[in-house]
Amino acid sequence: MTASKPAAAVLLWLLISVALLWLSWACATHSARESISAELDTGLLPRIIAAKGFRIGQYERDDDLLAKINRDIQTLKPQAWLPVISECSLHLQALHGHPQPNAAKDGLIVLARQSTEGTQEFAFAFACQPDYAWWLPTQLGIAALLTALFLHLPRPLSPAGRRWQQTLQRHHPHQADDQNLLQQLRALKDNARPVMELLLQQPGCPVPVALQIARQINQNGKQVEPAWLLKALEQYPDQPDQVVRVACSPARLHFDTAAQTAEIHGIPLRLPLTPFLYYLWYAGIRADSPADEGWFTNPPTNRPDYEQGRRLSQLMQHYGGHGKAINDLQSNGLKAKTLDQNRSKIKDELVSVLGETLAADYLFETARDAQSGRSKYRIKLPPEAITGVEEVSEISLNTADQAT
Repeated sequence: MTASKPAAAVLLWLLISVALLWLSWACATHSARESISAELDTGLLPRIIAAKGFRIGQYERDDDLLAKINRDIQTLKPQAWLPVISECSLHLQALHGHPQPNAAKDGLIVLARQSTEGTQEFAFAFACQPDYAWWLPTQLGIAALLTALFLHLPRPLSPAGRRWQQTLQRHHPHQADDQNLLQQLRALKDNARPVMELLLQQPGCPVPVALQIARQINQNGKQVEPAWLLKALEQYPDQPDQVVRVACSPARLHFDTAAQTAEIHGIPLRLPLTPFLYYLWYAGIRADSPADEGWFTNPPTNRPDYEQGRRLSQLMQHYGGHGKAINDLQSNGLKAKTLDQNRSKIKDELVSVLGETLAADYLFETARDAQSGRSKYRIKLPPEAITGVEEVSEISLNTADQAT
């Protein structure tokens, strides 16, 4: 509980206490006034004014009548709605239109009686004293109970809260009324809300895992692509940290030659050795070229490229490639058919893990070479998005120097 919550609770208790004290006192005095008014109207006044032939005019002075009435009304017992009244006092305040000095703290009771002398009005000043020993503890105690009840009642949902509740009802109905969960969902920032909505729609993603992922994305403030988020969840269903890492990774192709993996958007893919080394070779050409270049044109089908064959074989030797592939390059040169086969294997590996759509930007684009008319290929990514290929250029340069 934060420091502001106790202060708010005390303020709420005070407000409810004041309201209850006022309401209980108003109800009690109203009930007492009604009770006394009825007794005056049906009991006391008829005896004074009309019973046994008495008339107002029989009293020598108004003071005599006032004294008589004020003496008799002390015998009245008010019946209050709540036992919060200790005692009440009642005094005849006006007779024949002449006011008396008694104050009317809790109001006036005005009664009219018909006599032989016409209509007579009697204005009684009415005042009550509270029973503090009962009134204050009971009302303050009730206020405390109402305050506790109010603080534990679920707060009305905001429009955003209702939307989250509707989403939960569709996909996780057993948690739609979880107020703690709804509060956490409402606290998510704009970048994490679409993430959470998407994750809640995934049957295999438990709500706690989805919430942990959304919270981490909420903290780092990054925007994520839904497709990569779902792919990360597919790859790491029980590892929220890994899901966040992949979802928030840049569009980058990184080669880890020691592990023989190509990390694509944070997802490491282990390729067969020979396709991996061809992929690394193509990536080295792309990364070592200007953004609008980085192409490699297929050799003629009837004339292998021996120079590139030697360079590629040197690269394979450096990274422990298969002897057969190395010997073939050294003896027979780099063939168009070999390049086509390995590009196809690379595509198969990437698509099997990432799918056609996500793999597309990390595969090859093709064009027609203007001079030779043959097909040329390069990795779609821009050079700056390819890392871990620094050694490829060095090996190629060393191979070229040895050839000269």
